[in-house]
Amino acid sequence: MIRIALVWLTIVLLSGCFEVSQSVVIADGHVEYDMNIGLSAQLAAMGAKENGSSTQDFCKSDDFVNTDIPDGMTAVAASRFEDDFLICNVNIQGSLEDFGELSAQMSQKDQDAKLIEVEILPNNQLRLISEFDFEGQDDGDEIAEGMKAMVASAFTGRALRWTVTAPEIISTNGTVSDDGTTASWEVPLSVAFMEGGNYRFEVVLVHTKPWWEVW
Repeated sequence: MIRIALVWLTIVLLSGCFEVSQSVVIADGHVEYDMNIGLSAQLAAMGAKENGSSTQDFCKSDDFVNTDIPDGMTAVAASRFEDDFLICNVNIQGSLEDFGELSAQMSQKDQDAKLIEVEILPNNQLRLISEFDFEGQDDGDEIAEGMKAMVASAFTGRALRWTVTAPEIISTNGTVSDDGTTASWEVPLSVAFMEGGNYRFEVVLVHTKPWWEVW
């Protein structure tokens, strides 16, 4: 189990000061999962102060990343600053078998996001799901709507992003590349915050092709 920002992800979802970019690359039985969570440097500084650490070390703290992962997989956390955002990066690598045990699911009853769910399917296939819930953002009055518009304007260029590359993409609600090996999905945060609702990315892929299809 990998738990990432169990508390802080919910806070940044509610504050709106965040963005998430995720990618998965599957090749030759090896999986690389890379995630960037950008959050307000001010918010990160508050969390770091509570923790008694520096803001940059916040990404590596147990408050943000708990790298309790299956044996055989590696996880590395790093950080960098971009403008007024702190970008926390988590890179996880391992075998396809270990990836099947991976569940970086951020969705609990009191939380608003699941970063990634992994489901192994028959016929060398697997399903990946990522979901963000903005239902609580769409019930304001006219004044709240005006405030939302102001906040949304600060989200320019920020988005929920996903890319998945594998030997073959079977189906997805994202966009498939011309060669059929990459699925991409993106939702601008300004849209998600203003319109509310549930945003879900899903892809079914072939993780290993039979040898007679490779040759």
